[in-house]
Amino acid sequence: MAWGSRISTEWGALSFDANTQGVTALAKDDTIFYGEGEGAAYSDMAVDQSQYDTDLTAAATWLYENSPASRFNVQAPWCIEADFVATTSTTGRIFSYGSSGSSFLGIRIGNSAGVIDAILTVGGVATVLASLTLPDVSGSSQRFVIAWASEANPFTTGTSDAVRSELRAWNVTAGSYDKVEFTHADRTLGTAAVVWWAQTTAGASPFSDDPNACRFSAGRYHTAAETYEDFVTRTTAPTITGAYTIEAPIVEPTSDLANPGQFAGPVSAMGAAASAGMAERTWSPLRVIRRPGYDVFTDDLALFPAQWREDIGDAGHQLCGNTVGYRRFAAATTHVVVRVQIDQTLTSTADTLSVRAYSMNRPPNASECVDGDKALRVNYAQANWSASGEGWLTIGPVEVVRNSQGLTWIGLALLVTATAGDDDFEIVAAEFEPLHSV
Repeated sequence: MAWGSRISTEWGALSFDANTQGVTALAKDDTIFYGEGEGAAYSDMAVDQSQYDTDLTAAATWLYENSPASRFNVQAPWCIEADFVATTSTTGRIFSYGSSGSSFLGIRIGNSAGVIDAILTVGGVATVLASLTLPDVSGSSQRFVIAWASEANPFTTGTSDAVRSELRAWNVTAGSYDKVEFTHADRTLGTAAVVWWAQTTAGASPFSDDPNACRFSAGRYHTAAETYEDFVTRTTAPTITGAYTIEAPIVEPTSDLANPGQFAGPVSAMGAAASAGMAERTWSPLRVIRRPGYDVFTDDLALFPAQWREDIGDAGHQLCGNTVGYRRFAAATTHVVVRVQIDQTLTSTADTLSVRAYSMNRPPNASECVDGDKALRVNYAQANWSASGEGWLTIGPVEVVRNSQGLTWIGLALLVTATAGDDDFEIVAAEFEPLHSV
């Protein structure tokens, strides 16, 4: 079936049919069959969410596919995983495939109370290779996840121990885990019907409790961590609380990278370019102070030249006089977010400091314009500061306007709406963050 017939869009979101691989992280590239149906929902569990998209038949309390069910006809590595509810009284088959006299592969429960058995045909006889008691199993219903994972034995001495396996069990309710390791011969190939939650397609030895999900995989070894993450609990992704920084690749003088015949040219060039790029993006440290009784800003660090005087935007928002200034950037992005650190003492909560962040295709002063014959094009965003004390004001995103060389001029303009005595504030620092999409 074509992708277009399985995907629908609504308000930009994608939705998929339940039987399309990729809907769930548990349907992977090595998955032969994966079905889920919480609380013994067999008709739901019969829907194959693997890439094979071959549903099983749902019977009363089991699932099956008649012979040959060839995709299950595998040798190591394989992994059989199941999620179910069980007690010490639970009995029946969990998985069965192949002929018992030649190629059987399966898992059962309850031959002994609360014990699962891994069964494989060895020497023409269906043999229990390993048994494992479900951890903390009791007479009360609890949720368990089990897995039989096999791989080629790296320390094999011959056919009889060609495969290394692990039979694992998690008690999800109690939070406990146990496993057993064992070696054995590989499975003899041979097709037959495949059955989940019973021994035969007719339902012999049915599983007596409630299954939730089952998965059969082949071609890759599944670690215990993988089964745990898929079926037991998903580890919470770490939260990054630190600030993002960009470190310029400065060449260490004592290293050999700068020596002739090494990578002196490229490495030095990259270091210089990275440093230059950082200079283009960093405005701080910057301190511009407006003092009571003054009509213009004074710059203690003399960062802004006198030609920043031309008005742009509405009355009151200027690039000097009532302004901070602007700077050129090589912007390879579509938008920028500007942040300004402000320290202001207000006596009235009605007073505000209005800040605009501009992106321009040239300096507003035509005398320093490299594209002086081009009309000034401007985009801006505005934010208001009405708090007392120090903090950061975020403005934007602002859509970038560039000239023919790919440069933009980012400017700040201020407008103070203040009662008498409320004109004492500082622009302590400013920075901008490029965004590739909004």
